[in-house]
Amino acid sequence: MRILLALALAACTERNGLRRFEEEQAELIGVLVSPESMVVPVGGEAPLTATGLFADRTSGDLTYRCDWYSDTPGVATVSEGLDEEGVLRALEAGRTEVWAGVDDVLSPTVTVTVTEAELDALSVLPSDLTVGVDQKVELEATARWSDGTQSKATSQVRWIIEDPDVAIIDGTKLIGQRAGKTKVRAVWDEVESGEASVVVVESAEPDLRLLDVSAWSDDGRVTLSLEVQNRGNAGASSFWIDAFLDPSRDPRPTDLGDAFELVSWVGPGATKTV
Repeated sequence: MRILLALALAACTERNGLRRFEEEQAELIGVLVSPESMVVPVGGEAPLTATGLFADRTSGDLTYRCDWYSDTPGVATVSEGLDEEGVLRALEAGRTEVWAGVDDVLSPTVTVTVTEAELDALSVLPSDLTVGVDQKVELEATARWSDGTQSKATSQVRWIIEDPDVAIIDGTKLIGQRAGKTKVRAVWDEVESGEASVVVVESAEPDLRLLDVSAWSDDGRVTLSLEVQNRGNAGASSFWIDAFLDPSRDPRPTDLGDAFELVSWVGPGATKTV
């Protein structure tokens, strides 16, 4: 079996998914709900986002177009009401699986835990960021609860940037504005994270290389493991790694691999195993 790997650094392009889906009739090949899991206190609310993946490797927000489901609505429900689409409401302690769908395209399920525990602490990743001007980086916040559990809290916190002339926050993304240094932190109710340092540089680009690729087969299923190294002077965010099995030609930038993985972030000089 011949396996061809490809990096698609610029192919994860954000567009208006609702407009593309309804007006352009783009082929929708998948829906992803984020975060993949979450912990919400009883009586709390949290936003869920549904991202549509299209055949041309672009993506778009379909939160307002999806139908939302919860397999235990007594624990938590997801609103489809106007201006409240995707808002999860935690009703009582327990666990439920939540998912979204557009017509017959359904997302994988998201595990939601509703807890009576107290929020103890927040942490932020990446803790050190080097980005270029106009580059977008997805921030990540992790919550630690009084019962010892941890959960992603990226969409539940409020993000605060020290110097908005250097970088700004758009939703959960940090965007470089001009060369300089600043700091970012997350806040949820009375709990604050430590500060993450941010460096914005004028001319910076990631330089991605695939290293140490290995593959093995078990009962006809092929598993790939590889390292991605960023030799550039800026972080690489939201890029795809595609695997093409027995390709008949070299892939084009918009081709979808037989298997693919979205990598959220690899900092300058860093290596990530996928």
